[in-house]
Amino acid sequence: PTGSTARPSSPPSRGAASIIAINRSRSADILVDFEHQALLAESNGKPVPAAGWVDPRSLEWRGEGDEPGLYGAVTWVGDVP
Repeated sequence: PTGSTARPSSPPSRGAASIIAINRSRSADILVDFEHQALLAESNGKPVPAAGWVDPRSLEWRGEGDEPGLYGAVTWVGDVP
């Protein structure tokens, strides 16, 4: 077969657009944690080590290519269990 195999660009979903809009004016970075521990800390008493931080101002929808989706700049903090 001939022709392009590229996917057509897709617009951001309402959820992605909402996430971008909500976080646009946020001053603190977004936590990336291990095993959703930030949601469980109150009930299990364990600490919440950060795996990384997402700059909320970097969030963008990428509708082109093989993996369209919501992307952002992440700063990984290293090997924390």
